[in-house]
Amino acid sequence: MIMMQKLEALVKLSLLVLHGRQNLDAEVRKVLALEKKTLGNLITAIKQSVIISSEKYEVLSRVLAKRNLFIHELFMQPFFDIHNIEGLKLVNGFCHDLLEQSRHAVITLLALCINNQTRVHLNNEEAGYFDKIVSRIVEAARPDFGNLTFEEYMNKIQEEVGV
Repeated sequence: MIMMQKLEALVKLSLLVLHGRQNLDAEVRKVLALEKKTLGNLITAIKQSVIISSEKYEVLSRVLAKRNLFIHELFMQPFFDIHNIEGLKLVNGFCHDLLEQSRHAVITLLALCINNQTRVHLNNEEAGYFDKIVSRIVEAARPDFGNLTFEEYMNKIQEEVGV
């Protein structure tokens, strides 16, 4: 769930950083202003407003589909059986796959945001939001860095996702 929260925060941040507030249309501004918009609404806003590769958009779409299945329909899936070892393995595999796909989406968006941060002019409030989100992700993800510094980790991510 924490990874999903990171992803949602980064999707919002991506709308600002990859597009710039001055270039956002009224509909996207409304999406950003409403805290209750769904992850699907936010990803659709990215597709409509931000130029990202179709491959990166597909990463987000796959995560959204799996996340929605996890949140709304997991217990209805034929493989969902927590009363035997095979069922537990299948549920565990699904959750592990969702976590890995979410991680990939988070690092992709994080790399894109950091790479493009200086390209747009964020006002003080937006810059504060950017710093808050990135620093919380860094703090919450520190174990993922291994022996790397944040800068080394970001370079590795940028190479990994082709940014």
